[in-house]
Amino acid sequence: DGFIGVWLSTGPNRTNVGADGKTSYPAYSIIDCKLRTAGSKLSLDMGMTLRSYAPHSGMGELIEKLCT
Repeated sequence: DGFIGVWLSTGPNRTNVGADGKTSYPAYSIIDCKLRTAGSKLSLDMGMTLRSYAPHSGMGELIEKLCT
């Protein structure tokens, strides 16, 4: 019923260069297991709230796996 912090990335490194040559950066997200909501750390720092995700979305499935 607590908070979990997780790095979300499409690759094994802190930064990844895609096929298009653009660099992607992993997002540090916070998951609230009690409320089953999540959001990026950056969004929280800007005053936004955690939000719900559909159960079959990528984040919804991650919440279910980590909070079970």
